[in-house]
Amino acid sequence: MQVTIVGLGETGATVAALLIEKIEGITINVIDPSEWVEGKMLDLQHAAAFKSTKILRNDWSAAAEAEYLFFCAGVRNPKEGDRMDVVQENKALITAVFSNFKPKKDAIVIVLTNPVEAIAQWIYEHLEKKNIVVGTGTELDRLRLAYLMQVKSGVDYSQIHAIVIGEHGSDMVAVFSQSKVKGEKASAYFSAEEQKALHYDLVNAAKTIRRTEEATKYGVAQCAIDIMVSFMDSKPAYRVVSVPCNRDYAVLLNCEEGLFLSLPVEIYNRSWRMQTPLGLTENEKKDFSKAVEKLSKVQRNYRAY
Repeated sequence: MQVTIVGLGETGATVAALLIEKIEGITINVIDPSEWVEGKMLDLQHAAAFKSTKILRNDWSAAAEAEYLFFCAGVRNPKEGDRMDVVQENKALITAVFSNFKPKKDAIVIVLTNPVEAIAQWIYEHLEKKNIVVGTGTELDRLRLAYLMQVKSGVDYSQIHAIVIGEHGSDMVAVFSQSKVKGEKASAYFSAEEQKALHYDLVNAAKTIRRTEEATKYGVAQCAIDIMVSFMDSKPAYRVVSVPCNRDYAVLLNCEEGLFLSLPVEIYNRSWRMQTPLGLTENEKKDFSKAVEKLSKVQRNYRAY
């Protein structure tokens, strides 16, 4: 199996390391022209040798034959900034990358670059909507929320089902009304004030990490690998990823059909299926609409660039 990783920064390198550990005998092609990644490349090649994995660099023909492509290229946002702060710079990389090759028609693109919903949509459109393109979206945030709920409740992580939708950013929506702990509604374990505190910690998780780290990388890279594995599996897996919204969500949220949002889907057999729209409370729907308007505005303002 051939996999291409675009961008060998902190996140791309972590994706590569996890691929080496998770799947033996694959070919990983890294697209990154920067001279400063040469040492990182050699380090990864040493690790890959233990797993009979081949590492290539800047092989555009291999990129065109990849079954999975991880898009990690981008400028990271300032430590105290918003993910939207780097939207123009990161959008420009899409053309720069895909002008060099065309993915094969059944290649699946997994986007990690922020702002992830917008970047995933622009890649999807650049590829003329011929490839499956998903962003890691709020899959990372729902796993972060489950972790926070575990710490607060003491309940094992495997017995917590958290849901976070909308955008992977400051306007993410923690859907406590549909989240569960040991099969019960989250409200049975967390008061309204505790839910508010959990949401605050969730939204600020990345800033907390980046007080001492240059980037968040381990969580999102693990999410990306899990998404790829879900596409490879025949058993449906629940994920909340950035995908084009269907008519049901467009009507519910009064937005353009096809706008990329982080929504619950089932992934399996190299395909994904939208789940029935969530039964949101009025407050959750209001917050969701706020996130949708933010993403709609980004599309309006930057689509011409």
